[in-house]
Amino acid sequence: MNTFISNRMNLVFMILSCGVFLLSCVNHSSEAILILFLLSLIFCAFKISKFANIQREVKYIVFSFIAMFVTIIPNLFFNGGFAYDHFRSFNMQIAYIIGSVCLILMIKLKVTLNSKIIMYIICVSAYINGIIGIIQKVLFHIQRVDGFTEIFEFAHLSAVLGLCIFAYFLKDSTSLKERIFFGIAFILVVCVLIFNESRGIAMGFGFGCVAILFIYIFFKPEKISSIFKNICLLIVFGALFAGAFSPFIKQSLGRYDMIKTDLKEYENKNPDTSIGARFNMWKDAWLAFKISPIIGLNPKSLCEYVKYPNEETYPRNHCYQRLHSEFFNTLARKGILGILALLAVWISTGVFFAKRIKSDDTLCDIFDPNKALASIFSIAFMGILTLYIVAGIGNEPMIAFSEGNYFLLIVIVFASIVYSHKNKSLN
Repeated sequence: MNTFISNRMNLVFMILSCGVFLLSCVNHSSEAILILFLLSLIFCAFKISKFANIQREVKYIVFSFIAMFVTIIPNLFFNGGFAYDHFRSFNMQIAYIIGSVCLILMIKLKVTLNSKIIMYIICVSAYINGIIGIIQKVLFHIQRVDGFTEIFEFAHLSAVLGLCIFAYFLKDSTSLKERIFFGIAFILVVCVLIFNESRGIAMGFGFGCVAILFIYIFFKPEKISSIFKNICLLIVFGALFAGAFSPFIKQSLGRYDMIKTDLKEYENKNPDTSIGARFNMWKDAWLAFKISPIIGLNPKSLCEYVKYPNEETYPRNHCYQRLHSEFFNTLARKGILGILALLAVWISTGVFFAKRIKSDDTLCDIFDPNKALASIFSIAFMGILTLYIVAGIGNEPMIAFSEGNYFLLIVIVFASIVYSHKNKSLN
């Protein structure tokens, strides 16, 4: 009976895991899927009698997730923060509590996911996003493609798919058909990023690809020639797409040239540009940090002391506007405690997946077609983590609803894959 329940349980979470990627172009899909994960895991917990132990690295991730939630609370005790807030500040932070519960239950219930199927679903999802992006740009002439969600969300979630594909594409054991299938998917993601015109996310994506490439070269330097051939194949695919969509690509790349213009405008005391507005927000964030460096300012205090210090009335929504930087926004709203919690999330997740790369039962299998894909997902996560950190310079992907929930889902799904692979190796 337990085997039957376990098989059904694995099937349910395979479907949910596939939905994480297939619905990445749909607004609020990541929030809904995270709730479905939670409800399904709680239901399964009552049906399973035997639970697995949780290793120390997973506990560290859980503690860091809890810290992300807890650090929003202290400043609400001051200046009537709770009465003004009505728990609005908890909207995204509560997702980290849900994520920690899901991660614990996924490991304790020993959920087993088919890594090969998930990787192919990721590739199919990239095709879906890429085709949607091209249709929106070429047929509907939308300036910044956004799928069925928002501009930043569409770019960021597509970039995550691209990094997973890139990690798999560099695997030497892939057949020519797989390389073509995954290579075209990667170029479609690049097209989405170009047509989306989100400069910070595109930069994060580039650094993520470099991080993945570095990991391959560092651990397998003898495979440099094979990796170089794969990169050349990507360049060929890219050239074909560049030729096919040349006018639209040139039009979208024009936004990247505006960076110098924005900086010159800001030097001339004109902050009404994308970069200029961010600089002003960061100044406000730094001022808020200096006022309350340990715990930051709650939304009411941020408006009264920083944004509207000499005004009795102000728009309530302005108190909750993010400050277009993961680092500055955290400093302003959570202070040093918040920064420590954010670093804890990055370090704990990074260490967990980095250890999976270094372990003998996965590292040696990266180029072996007969072995599990757990190492590929670990390598992909290191690229994704780089994306979130670099993109955090000009945005807040860790606390944005879609991107933040997506990060939690990625950790949950990928950790389950590598953890189940480790258990199989031990058995």
